Amino acid sequence: MIESFAAKDLTELATVRARIRQTLENGGVVHLPNLEFALNVREREIVNPERPLSLRFRNPRNSGRPTLLFYQRTGTLRGGSLKGVATTDLKEMLNRFADWARDLVWTLLPDSTEHLEQEFTTFRPCARYRTQPLHMDAAIARPTQGRCMLRVFRNVNGGGVPRVWHIGGHFETAAERFASRLPAKVRERIPGASALFHLLGISKGPATTYDHTMRLLRDIMTTDKEFRRSAPRTVVEFPAGSTWLAF
Repeated sequence: MIESFAAKDLTELATVRARIRQTLENGGVVHLPNLEFALNVREREIVNPERPLSLRFRNPRNSGRPTLLFYQRTGTLRGGSLKGVATTDLKEMLNRFADWARDLVWTLLPDSTEHLEQEFTTFRPCARYRTQPLHMDAAIARPTQGRCMLRVFRNVNGGGVPRVWHIGGHFETAAERFASRLPAKVRERIPGASALFHLLGISKGPATTYDHTMRLLRDIMTTDKEFRRSAPRTVVEFPAGSTWLAF
């Protein structure tokens, strides 16, 4: 389920936050097509798809990788950098977006602010040329230990290219479909990997059985050919300049 809200600023959004919260908690996607996040002249050049794309440290792939990660607390950027683009400009754009996204979430979920923990901001400069299989977020380097992950997306493509998503049905339905394929006791795929990632500072904490289960479900879901072919979905194009949120 996807629901659009026409609000143009946070004041307008505050008047409909009860409906937005209900949409999110029911597993839906909240689409905000008119909410502004203004880019300056230098930033518009960063997101200009006509600018030749060249990355330091990594090569672009048709999966849309790599993704650049900005950690606001330390001001560090991981995953590479864009040749011909001042790192200070890229960091400033991502830092402003981190502030903007936090204000947005605090406006929509004001009674949850003390429980919210903001992590990194991502920027994907490479276009995806292949559709991702339906999945839910579950990564070994980002264990949630059973907490919800709320993501704020923004299409900043400077050429007006929409971001295309395939939105599946409810997670519970997919989980019931694949539950019988889970082992009686889910174990870490590589014993000690999550503890090592935590020790090296790659993740914020060790993964729990919940995290291992979700990662295994994700792998089963994305490799099952029948599910990939027949699972119900809605194809949505998020226009450039729009924002959307989902758990």
